[in-house]
Amino acid sequence: MMVDNRFNTLELYNNHPFPWLVTAKSFPDSAQFSAAVMAQWRSFWKDFFGMATEHGVDVVVGHWNILTTAEMQRNYKVCVSKGCAPEKNA
Repeated sequence: MMVDNRFNTLELYNNHPFPWLVTAKSFPDSAQFSAAVMAQWRSFWKDFFGMATEHGVDVVVGHWNILTTAEMQRNYKVCVSKGCAPEKNA
């Protein structure tokens, strides 16, 4: 259908896609998934983007917000409430 209509861009929008795409080396305890699950996601995205490239489709990942995971909030004492101080979240 995309070829028939001469579309060559696929836009994926998500509220916050990053936990499924990367693990922050600077914040290892913020990971939402185990290493095994992240390896599966990494394989999925590599295959997905590879197939898109093979078929001449540009993929754009869009997001509306940058959110913190519960693991990031808990392990790094990140404040997410308006007007709160990080030390109050401990």
